[in-house]
Amino acid sequence: MRGIGWIVVGFVLLGTTYLANSGCGVVLGIEELHAGPDGGTSDHGGASTTATAGASGMSGTNGGAAGDSATGGSGGSSTSSGGSGGAPPGDGGPTTVQGTIIDFWRHRVPSIAVRVSSSGGVASVTTDATGQFSASNVVPPYDVSFTISTTGGGGNVAHAWLFKGLRRSNPTLQAYRGVPARSGTIDINISNLSFPLDSSTAIGVAVGGADGAFQLTTSSQSLQYLSGAWSGPATTNATAHALAWRHIPNGWPTDTTTGFVAYDSRVVALSETTAGSATFDLAAKAVASGSISGTVVSNGSERENDVYIHFTSGAAIQLASLSVTTADFTYLVPTLQNASISIAGQTGTVSSPPFAVAHQDGLAAGQTGVHITIPVPATLVEPADNTKPLGANAVFRWTGGSGVSVWHLSSVNFYEDMFIVTADKQAQIPAPAEGGLALANGQPYTWSVENHGSIATMDDATGSNGFLDSCSRDGEVVGPRRESGSYMESARRLVTP
Repeated sequence: MRGIGWIVVGFVLLGTTYLANSGCGVVLGIEELHAGPDGGTSDHGGASTTATAGASGMSGTNGGAAGDSATGGSGGSSTSSGGSGGAPPGDGGPTTVQGTIIDFWRHRVPSIAVRVSSSGGVASVTTDATGQFSASNVVPPYDVSFTISTTGGGGNVAHAWLFKGLRRSNPTLQAYRGVPARSGTIDINISNLSFPLDSSTAIGVAVGGADGAFQLTTSSQSLQYLSGAWSGPATTNATAHALAWRHIPNGWPTDTTTGFVAYDSRVVALSETTAGSATFDLAAKAVASGSISGTVVSNGSERENDVYIHFTSGAAIQLASLSVTTADFTYLVPTLQNASISIAGQTGTVSSPPFAVAHQDGLAAGQTGVHITIPVPATLVEPADNTKPLGANAVFRWTGGSGVSVWHLSSVNFYEDMFIVTADKQAQIPAPAEGGLALANGQPYTWSVENHGSIATMDDATGSNGFLDSCSRDGEVVGPRRESGSYMESARRLVTP
């Protein structure tokens, strides 16, 4: 994703900012901003707050979600949502559901009104300070719905969620957003590396911590400060990483990498009121490196391969972004402490889907035989594009995708979104009393279907680590999840109630 760039400052939210070699004050293009999680759809001209969405919360400070308690299970496979232990109750007798709501970065979300409905009745409860709730007399299968209202760059953002057909007694329900968005700046000081950089040198700075991550990549004349965003507390600590590398002359910073110059990292304070500060020593020094090779295959005619350095802090530096026409690849990568390499292959455009990305994480220099298959997004069946008026009882249908799907309805003009997580291939808009949003008659909405990895069942989708892939926010590897996976979104269709 290539975002917004200024000569001395890059502003990104879970994205990448590139600054070009230029004489003075050149703004480089705006493209591929993922509007999904924050309302609006760029392909139909709707509002979008992606540029101010920020990263929301990470598991470090808040301890993550409750573990799977039924039989003490832990963890999960790289293709599931994690946490498959604990036998879910079968259909039949009532049980007590003890659930947790978390956001993308696994912040627990407090004070959320939750509706749990089953054949045993409807329970209305509220999450406590640790994001947990308890509902009794629930007969599986059951549904859980809630609405999260947070602040965004364009104002208030409302996301309504409905998880259908659950059976486990301890679900973790993951949403894109959960806690207030914050923003601030970091003063950047680079020592032992002269500006302006030559035409074959680039610097990447990535910041990650318990409450978010953001990055900047530059080959410009100076680097003085970095603006970014996080979620949760007004002040927090993070780790800032700086890497200098060489690429083909006169190219983009993320063109083919030819060598590495230096790496440094610093702990930095983030605050809404006071600028943080990080000084990096990028004197030329040996950076261990080697090649990773393998293949990426897909059904798409246009494909892009991306290379990321994914740090344990949750931050990621995008080292390469290359348009490719062949399946085989070989990329030069560094070996850095507290980091691994992620290789991703994608088709389509994240801001104007259909879009699909698959990635292999936890890689290291010297690995060979890496194989990535880019999946095929779901195909929408009905209602048709530009349906108007949309009937109150309209049924949305689709085919394809993989396993559990996320039906997504997004307002074009307001920061309102509705998500239904389901193992079915169809969905209906729930009434406000049943956990849905009140749709505005005459206002346009888009609908699409997302798939976050190959999640087989709803109980897999509600394991202790949640279900959102590390590429779910904007098509790029970032965040606390460090597992291989995939993310897909179908084409979007316009409907008007």
